[in-house]
Amino acid sequence: MKQLYIIRHATAIQHGAQNDFARTLDVSAKVELEFIGKYIQKKGWKTDTMICSAALRTKETCEQLALHLGIDAGEILQSEELYNAPYESYLKTICKQNNQVQKLTIVGHNPGISHLATFLANNKQNYNLPTCGLVLLQFKIDNWQELSMGSGQVLDFVIP
Repeated sequence: MKQLYIIRHATAIQHGAQNDFARTLDVSAKVELEFIGKYIQKKGWKTDTMICSAALRTKETCEQLALHLGIDAGEILQSEELYNAPYESYLKTICKQNNQVQKLTIVGHNPGISHLATFLANNKQNYNLPTCGLVLLQFKIDNWQELSMGSGQVLDFVIP
């Protein structure tokens, strides 16, 4: 049995003069992260591994949520391949994970991160994750490579 936390990054500042990859979190992100962080703590959720896009806003989101998920911020894995990637790239990254990892968290960007949740969920719901939105899926598998369309039971869907 495996669990996957799928999270969209918190609200980032608007483009302006800054390039998209280097956008930081907006002041409203603090409220979103506090809400999700408290929710995670209340539920007692933990993760074995946390992976995010290498974009600054996803790294900042992960660093804030890592404490609540029981992982050291220094252990967060970053992937440039996940920056504004399609859901297939997220799926490929997940399938490469060590099978000893039972609980995995992945933080990324729309539309790919929402498409991932929609693809994996068994309830045929179209997930359009808002900033800092979270979907928790559970899979009756032993190997991450066994993930397939509609194979994840939705345990929770949280909108800050």
